[in-house]
Amino acid sequence: MSQARMAELLFEDAEPLGTRERLLVSAVRAFSSQGYDGVSVREIERACGVNRGLIAYHFGSKEDLWRACVDLLMAKFHDEMVRYRPVLSVVSPAERAKVFLKLYVGFASRHPEFWRLLMVHGNDPVRMAEVAKELRKSIEFFGEVTGTAGVASPEEHAMACFLFMGAASSIFAVPSLCQQLYDVDPRDADFIERYTEVVASFGFFDPGPLGGKAT
Repeated sequence: MSQARMAELLFEDAEPLGTRERLLVSAVRAFSSQGYDGVSVREIERACGVNRGLIAYHFGSKEDLWRACVDLLMAKFHDEMVRYRPVLSVVSPAERAKVFLKLYVGFASRHPEFWRLLMVHGNDPVRMAEVAKELRKSIEFFGEVTGTAGVASPEEHAMACFLFMGAASSIFAVPSLCQQLYDVDPRDADFIERYTEVVASFGFFDPGPLGGKAT
């Protein structure tokens, strides 16, 4: 089963998953809630309901399991971006950017574990090195296709990136807080659709408002 397909099925019961895929789901849940050091291999196996030693059999080590989880979470988003490239060649760079931003909001709504993973491990340079390696591929592809690469300083790109990722991700990572504050469930399909339009309309990655040279 491809990583993109596994990402589609993550935390869904649409069809039975094999042992390796079930271990990945269990590991993503555990790592995103308890952190890398806060959970043991055996706890992940126990939560998955499999025999001891199957993580070693399927992945080799806890570190390799971590890398597989990061790869899984990023695979679908990047694959979707690349898939849209031929279609987007006929629209303006600004419209291409909005499409890609909408894709990420959809990804964040379906896989809130990704943002939780970043928050839990944000001060761990070893863990973040794996995330950055995968995420950089999508950021570089975005810059190439939309023409935003190199038009602003690294500081300005960092501001735009984290303003957007925070806006796109945080509401789905803490849905109970949103419900307590506003009696709104951010997991509702209609809300996600409206929220996607709102976030994509803010012009993230446009260097102009951040002081970069507009194109």
